[in-house]
Order: sequence, then C-alpha cells, then structure tokens
Amino acid sequence: MRVGVDSSVCAFNRAGNARYAQYLLHALCEVARDEHVEPVALTLPAALHATRAGLRRKALVAFWEFVYAPRLLGLLARLARVDLLHLTMPMPLGPGAPPTVVTVLDLTPVLFPQWFTPIMALRTRRWLRLALRRAAAVITISQHTADDLLRVVPDLTVPVRPVLLGSFLEQACGPAPLPAGVASPGYLLSVGTLEPRKNLALVLEGYAQLTRALPAAPPLVVVGGAGWKTQDLGAIAAELGVADRIVRLGYVSDAQLYSLYSHAAVLLYPSRYEGFGFPLLEAMGCGCPVITSSSSSLPEVVGAAGILIDPERPRQLARALELLLTQPALAAQMRRAGLARASQFSWERCARETIAVYRELIGAEQSARGGAGSFLLRKP
Repeated sequence: MRVGVDSSVCAFNRAGNARYAQYLLHALCEVARDEHVEPVALTLPAALHATRAGLRRKALVAFWEFVYAPRLLGLLARLARVDLLHLTMPMPLGPGAPPTVVTVLDLTPVLFPQWFTPIMALRTRRWLRLALRRAAAVITISQHTADDLLRVVPDLTVPVRPVLLGSFLEQACGPAPLPAGVASPGYLLSVGTLEPRKNLALVLEGYAQLTRALPAAPPLVVVGGAGWKTQDLGAIAAELGVADRIVRLGYVSDAQLYSLYSHAAVLLYPSRYEGFGFPLLEAMGCGCPVITSSSSSLPEVVGAAGILIDPERPRQLARALELLLTQPALAAQMRRAGLARASQFSWERCARETIAVYRELIGAEQSARGGAGSFLLRKP
C-alpha cells in the first residue's frame, strides 16, 4: 500500500501541526517494512520554505492555499501512484485526489473564533470545511477532539478515529545547558505559543498570588514564540508586581526544552482548550510534574498523573503550586506518575494505529469496487 503523506505545512509553520506532520512521517517510515506500507512524502520544495513572519511567508501561505492544495496536490498524488492521500492538517483540497484521510488536530477556530484574528479564523474554518468535503476518513489526536468534531458536524458520514500521539522530544539529541537567564534548577515553567487560549495572563495572576503566600517562591520561566492577539504580558507582570521574577525566553531548541523540563519544579499549562497538549507529555516524559486545566483533551493526556485546575481561577493555580513546592514527597510521587504515564504514548504506536485507519479505508474502497454496494463509511 502506497500512502502519500502531505507535510507541506512545514514550509510555513514550525508549531504543533507542522511537527505532527514531521514526526508522523518519520514514524511511518520506521514501521513501514513490517507493516507493508510505503509512505511517500508530498511537500513543497525546500527553496520555498518561509517559517518566519513577513511578506515572504504571507505569499507562501497564499500560494499554498490557492494553488498548491486545490490544484497541485491531487496531481502530485496521482503522479506518485499512491493508493490514498493523508492530509496531516485540514487543507482546501481540490477534486481529483485519491481517497483521502484528514487529520484534525483541534476545533479551536470553530469553537472559539474570538481567540484568532478575523482572517485567520475564517481561513482555518474554510480549510476544515473543504477538507472534510473530500475526506473518506478522519483522524483526530484525542477522543475529546473526535467528540467535538461529531458535535460540530453531526451529519459527517465518514469514520472518525482518535489516534493519540507521542512526544516531540522522543528524538531529541540530548540535553543542552540551560539557556542564558535561567540561573539554576527548581524554577516554575510555562511553555506555549503566546496566544489567548494558552492563558498566560492567568499564569501570571496565579504566580503573583503564590509569591504573596511564599515570598521565596522560585522564578517563573516563560517559553514560547510570539503568536497573535498577544496581551502585553510585561505590563501585566509589572502591574502584578512580579516583572523582576519572570524570565522570558521566546522560542528554544528541542535540546534546550528538554533541559528546561528536566530541571523545572513544575510545568504550568492551564490552557483553555487543546486538541492534545504536547507540553504535558513532553514534561511528564522528562520527570517534570504538571499542573493543567480540567478542560478539553488535557485530562485525557495526563490521566491521574497531574493536578487539574479550573483555567479561569488563578487561586486554584496558586494553591496547587504552593502544595507542590511545600510537599517534596508529593512532587516526587508526581514525577514518578508522570514518567509512567508518558511511557504509554509513542510515535511508533501512533504510526501503527494510523496505518490501521489506512487499511480500514482501503478495505472499504476495495469492497465497494467489488460490487458490495455504494461506498459509504459509517461513524464509529
């Protein structure tokens, strides 16, 4: 079975959806021989890549949206003679492509358009609508996202299969020294692109409350590149009186991130909504306790290994932090639980479960061609 896996998102993005495409393709290649699958990478030439914000990146996204996806990708798939095409994110795919599997990472732009710029929200909703129109099967990265999708699109007549992921740090080359500005281990850590749903304002409010209860609380290290609709976190921190206790690092390498997780006292991740929540899995895999939201897919990732809070109540975050920092035995127990939880996730497992979706789709199509009636795939 030849499967065309599109990873063109890597040309203009390096966030979660691009890394998903990259790691999934690598994992598929690793298990291809014993699974009797031949992955075929479909992407844009490296010369066109533009991941930094600016006019070049905007032009590339426009080319991707209006030329590559609707006009060229189906042709590339046919020329590669693939049996099916896997879109690693919803794309405005045009007609003429082989049977298509679409991965939906989350429904954020549909459920919470206020967290995006108007153009971004309209564009991503359009991409989802057009991708689902062409899909013969859908993969989601959590059960929660599958439930959201079936609630938002109740008339969807194709199978929706949750396939959980692995950690982006599985293939890290090893730890690096702590970045400049991080003086010593034991700090509090926040990781995520700076955008509204990541809830950084609540992190700052909860941290400020913690420092009033524990004046000797460790510093807060904030990791994440600039996103959109970003609040002035510096102004918020200054107003709360904690500006001099916060270290902002921006984007860091995987090796640096591995070191940051490994030496942190706790990861704070009170996101309002996630399709999966990669930082939680990464942190647990490095032995870092986690505090996260009781909403969306996040409880599905941490299981019983993390502390869950209401993402709208900074006092709950402050209390959870105080509990961890003042009870070393609890922190040690959470480190062990997190390592055990993280071991249940892997990209190999993700690849094999993804291939099972491919086989289901190809088998259904072959039955239809053999005269078994119309080709209609049902929901699970």
